[in-house]
Parts: sequence; structure tokens; C-alpha cells
Amino acid sequence: VAQHVAAAEAAAKSHAEALQKRVSELQDGFHQRLIDAELKAGSIAAGLAHPDFLKLVDKSAVSVDADGAVAVPADFWAGVKASLPHLFTATGADRGTTSNPAAAPKPAPAGMKKATEMSDAEFKAALARIAAGQLP
Repeated sequence: VAQHVAAAEAAAKSHAEALQKRVSELQDGFHQRLIDAELKAGSIAAGLAHPDFLKLVDKSAVSVDADGAVAVPADFWAGVKASLPHLFTATGADRGTTSNPAAAPKPAPAGMKKATEMSDAEFKAALARIAAGQLP
């Protein structure tokens, strides 16, 4: 009987260790997903050009505490921007302005008015110009 009890205790201990290892692996994966989500949200505010660039960022300074709160150092994004500036889009602050950070759109080339947008008089005048060889 003592042998069976010892064997059962050893099996239970082995099973408990395997379960503890699996719980630890799941917790590590969960923490990594929490960190990724927090950094993805922060990357938008920091001006990261594309979320896929987070794969290139060293995340070792970011941690998750026992309550599941993600701790991102205050200077994290400044450090990333300093070491990998090519991954970030230029913002208004980078260009010395706090106005709209996007570049001004190029003006559209002046085009002809569509026939459906012309009045009858404009349409007749346009046909007369075309007939006279005066294409716009």
C-alpha cells in the first residue's frame, strides 16, 4: 500500500508541475497580448507609420504587474522614435507647426466642365468652339 501511495503522490506532483508550467505559459502569452495591445494604442499617438512596425520595437522595457496593468516607461516612445525615426510619420510638431499634421493636398488640375453640368447656352458655345477648332 505504501508503494501505491508513493507512486500516486509522485504522479500527482508531476501532474501539478505540468499544470503549473502550462498556466505559466498561458499567463506569459496573455501578458504579451496585453503589452501588444497597449503599445498598438500608444503607437497611434506616437505617430508610428504602420502597426506592423511594432514587430521591430524592443518591448523589453514594458511589463505587466500582478493586477494585469501594463507599465510603459514615460520615455518609451521617445526612445523608439530616436532609435528608429524612419518608422514614424512626420507630424505638425516635427515640422514646426501644430496645425493639421497632414501635408496640404495638391490642387486638382483645372478641367473642362462636363456637358451634363453645362447650361444650354454654355453647351452651344462649347460646340461652337470645338467646331471652330478651338479645343480647350
